[in-house]
Amino acid sequence: MNCIVIDSQPLTKSTIERLIGKTHNLVLTGSFYSVNEAKKIMSKTNVDLIFMNLQIADKESIDFIKTIPDDIFVIFISDISSFQTKNQTDMEVRYFSERFKKGISNAQNYQMLIKNETLNKTDDYFVI
Repeated sequence: MNCIVIDSQPLTKSTIERLIGKTHNLVLTGSFYSVNEAKKIMSKTNVDLIFMNLQIADKESIDFIKTIPDDIFVIFISDISSFQTKNQTDMEVRYFSERFKKGISNAQNYQMLIKNETLNKTDDYFVI
């Protein structure tokens, strides 16, 4: 699945990028700090999955979310800088990694439903 990351927090963005890199069926098509940058690549490239910071609340981001096509799954991520401290515990890292895996599983299931045309359009997102 082709995916992009939209997050203004460098630590969160790099963590998601690393997790994508470790996931065999994901291809990181682009990583962006703003929706304007992401729009450019989305007009040129097929995107199946978007990782987007849940805390981006400006008007541009909200308008962007409304225009995402139904066949693209969105995983909203929160700022995970609390997991990025020197004192991070293995439990915290495992928890985030498991949530990531669950989100990817939901995205894969969503893509299969799209292919079979049995899509429930109310379930096109997941929150990490």
